Amino acid sequence: MNVGHDPSLPISRGQTYFIFGLLFLLYMFDYIDRLVVSSLFPFIRRNGGCRIRNAAC
Repeated sequence: MNVGHDPSLPISRGQTYFIFGLLFLLYMFDYIDRLVVSSLFPFIRRNGGCRIRNAAC
């Protein structure tokens, strides 16, 4: 079984794993960031940190 680089592919298998890992970490950071920000909205509204209309906050 050949585990090396397949010449028919434009990039190597290692590069694809690296890109997949970076994208996975980016998506995980985005997901966690959205959870944290949405959980802090009630505290931000209560302390007057949101100056936008009530429908947008």
